[in-house]
Amino acid sequence: MVQYQRNKRANEQKNKINSLTVVIATFNRANSLKQCLNSLAGQTDAVFDILILDGGSSDRTLEVIDAYRKQLAIRVIVDPTPHLSRIRDRLWREAKGDIIASIDDDVLVTKNWVRSIKRAFRLLKNPGGVTGPTVIPRNLLDKRDVFLFHETLHPLARMIGFLYFNLFMQGERDAIGKIYPSGAWSPGSNFPASRKLPRPFRVDYLEACNFAIPKKILKEIGGYDYGYIGTSEWCEVDVAFRIRKKGYRLFFDKNIAVEHRVSRSGVFHRRRAGWERLNNFARFYISSYFPKSLKGWALFSLYFLAFSFYTVILSFNRGKKHTDEE
Repeated sequence: MVQYQRNKRANEQKNKINSLTVVIATFNRANSLKQCLNSLAGQTDAVFDILILDGGSSDRTLEVIDAYRKQLAIRVIVDPTPHLSRIRDRLWREAKGDIIASIDDDVLVTKNWVRSIKRAFRLLKNPGGVTGPTVIPRNLLDKRDVFLFHETLHPLARMIGFLYFNLFMQGERDAIGKIYPSGAWSPGSNFPASRKLPRPFRVDYLEACNFAIPKKILKEIGGYDYGYIGTSEWCEVDVAFRIRKKGYRLFFDKNIAVEHRVSRSGVFHRRRAGWERLNNFARFYISSYFPKSLKGWALFSLYFLAFSFYTVILSFNRGKKHTDEE
């Protein structure tokens, strides 16, 4: 017990945190951003600042931000670049905090979110980044294509789902924080059960809408890779893998929790550029993951073909008009 207390104090001293900046990228999601900022205004630990990069919104975004300036220490950057990798990179470089805590503009953080991030970095051993539950309300699960096969009753979709879960995800349908040899990722953090886990544990990657990384580590790895384009899917996973290659650990902590109220407004419309998504996935898999065996290459090839087919199907629906479903 005495040795445990000594190790705990040693980790606290080694991982001392002086400041934390919450960074948010937003574009034409005034209603979502208002709810997000409202949740940040209710934190039990109010010692943090916020840096928002607005992509040139034409709605009430700036008006919403101004309404919270008396409650929160907010700075705003306006930058219309459409590439999220460049946006994320600019945010951490211009942030003032020692810890860069990144969230999407359509999440609500739990009241102890900031406190839990700071505590995790103080107590965990050699942390390179922390993440936590990103629970999606049940009625919003259909807004994420990754859940297409999770609860469907359609016979063909159920059969495809069975093959997907068992072939590409090794049967681990609800796992958390894993990247499989096929390139598939585990979506378990999106379910309420992720908030009931007993203790922090190590993961392969950090949830893209809810993660925190020390600024000095982002500097050490050189920041985000601009080769990820458009909405830059996988740029965050790429960062996570490069952090791990430096010898740091990534942790999932149930207390660093958010509710992800998935929005299909604003930047969502840019996700329909299928070739960009394919480019981003292939870039991550080949440059960061890289298959270690013939089986890995085979699984990747099958998954890439399936993903390509899916993006073709999506292209037929581009004429469908998306409305703000916030």
